[in-house]
Amino acid sequence: MIKIRRGYKNENIILLSIKGYQKGILPLFPQNCCYYPTCLHYAVDVNEKQNGF
Repeated sequence: MIKIRRGYKNENIILLSIKGYQKGILPLFPQNCCYYPTCLHYAVDVNEKQNGF
């Protein structure tokens, strides 16, 4: 679930683009990453915990 925060426009754009990529584009390709959680999961966590990169 994406938490949309007011006043954090750039962070929300980053989160929405990552989530859109995860849900829309990644399922079209076979899974190549051998790590779980993936780098994208870490990016979302950092963005949510530290208010941006």
